[in-house]
Amino acid sequence: MQRILRSQGTMFKRHLVILIGLLVTAVAHSASAQKSGGGGGGGDWANTWDDATPGQLIGTPVYDPEAKRYFALMHTAQGAQSLTMWESVAEQARRQSYKGVSGRLAIVDSAEIHGFLLRTFRPNPVQDIWIGLRYLCRAKKLEWSDGKLWQPGSFQNWDANWNQDPYTCSDKNNPNDWAPVVYQQGMRSWVVKGNHKGYHWYFIEYPTGHE
Repeated sequence: MQRILRSQGTMFKRHLVILIGLLVTAVAHSASAQKSGGGGGGGDWANTWDDATPGQLIGTPVYDPEAKRYFALMHTAQGAQSLTMWESVAEQARRQSYKGVSGRLAIVDSAEIHGFLLRTFRPNPVQDIWIGLRYLCRAKKLEWSDGKLWQPGSFQNWDANWNQDPYTCSDKNNPNDWAPVVYQQGMRSWVVKGNHKGYHWYFIEYPTGHE
């Protein structure tokens, strides 16, 4: 009987050691995933600094003399997925300033600005980038980050399939429901998304009016 008990005790200790080892491995793996920004399970939440092209200009304001504004390609703060949603990103932009001017999500209201962003920051095919435009569902209007409405006939860069999200404007009971606009990978075109979507990249602007 004592031999059996000793044998069972030895097996229990071995199993306990194995279990502890598995737990330590799982915790280490989870910490590594969170550190790399990949803890959200892929999809829209998978964008991390690994998406940046070597030598890509990030976080550095560059002046566009025609628009008289500074623009920068930015990466959101690491953390919860909510930090990458359009509303949170817009708030991050407003909290920043350059040359004494508060930031805002970029207003891409001309082909010239679109071309400037494309040439200057060279977005790659795996970067989806928020801009300062959202669709007001009930009013069926587009609003820029400065509060002005997009005017028919002005610059637009819509994808042929501009609404690819079944959750866009899905809250029929909310008269203030809205849907944010994002540049698809590589700045190919604009699409709208449900306001729960998250992307790490965004364009910010500082409307200084001068260099």
